[in-house]
Amino acid sequence: MTKLLTGLGCILAAASIQFTPLAAVASDQGDSRSCAIADTPASVVFAAEPIMPEIARDLWLSGTTQVRVDLDAAGAVIGASVYRSSGSWMLDAAALAATRASRFAPTVHECAPIAGSYLYTVEFVQ
Repeated sequence: MTKLLTGLGCILAAASIQFTPLAAVASDQGDSRSCAIADTPASVVFAAEPIMPEIARDLWLSGTTQVRVDLDAAGAVIGASVYRSSGSWMLDAAALAATRASRFAPTVHECAPIAGSYLYTVEFVQ
């Protein structure tokens, strides 16, 4: 089953971050467990602030990097790659580092956490 979820965003001093599911795949096997909330979307628990390299500041670089982040069923980052570049390898590297340093909660479907892939969008502004 593929489930499309709404995104979550937060604004930081030097960047804005959005978290948008690409796809969350769940097993069709049912479970008789009961829980308080059967279905919850994945979310950002802690958004690490991207560190813009000093040379990028000096050059007045700005842009938006979209990072594909793959989470396991525990919410741990098991993969991160540039999905759409800002046009600057320096900003892309900073976005990747921030994504890997962030903490996530996984999607829960029918009371069971599931793995998924999401877009983590970092916008660098001067």
